[in-house]
Amino acid sequence: MENLKKILIKENHISISADLSFIDKNILPHCPAIQKAFENLELAYLSDIYLNDILFNSSSKIESELTDQIFNGTQELLVDTAVDSALMAIAKLRQNAEVLINKCSSHSRQDLLNYLSISENKNIVFSAASKEKLKESYRTYVISEKGIRRRKLHEDAAKSLNLFKKSLGELSSNVDVLEMFDYDINNDDIFPVICDYE
Repeated sequence: MENLKKILIKENHISISADLSFIDKNILPHCPAIQKAFENLELAYLSDIYLNDILFNSSSKIESELTDQIFNGTQELLVDTAVDSALMAIAKLRQNAEVLINKCSSHSRQDLLNYLSISENKNIVFSAASKEKLKESYRTYVISEKGIRRRKLHEDAAKSLNLFKKSLGELSSNVDVLEMFDYDINNDDIFPVICDYE
């Protein structure tokens, strides 16, 4: 089978909806404060690297770069003042980040922080690409030729069972259609049990 395409067989809409709601209500509202605290450092433009450092590494890269910047670009007499200012700014950044991280941790949703990124305008966002990536994490596919063939047979069997159920008419209200079949363990076969078809 050439040009084999994966077949979507399941999408967990409930989990997708819950995650999107959590991001919208519990994550995104905290992002402007983190962004503002980073901007107050006057270090550089906010990037995905810095965002990951803030969310997953206690801003240690940022602190290191800020310290290097101070010691390499500040007059010796002003170093102590610059360091004190930098430490206060880093503390504010960490404090704002911790509010968000703790919010996610208390709901066991730290994984959702991975979907945040920095836009071209240097804002913290939950992008359309991230939204699609999140949705994709809740999708199940059949991707092999054998799997696709089995899925087709499974669907055909379901259609046949539905046709059989409809043909029973009023009898179908008294019986579970699946109970009208049994399994022969010796022959590894499913077979119909004796029923009243009238």
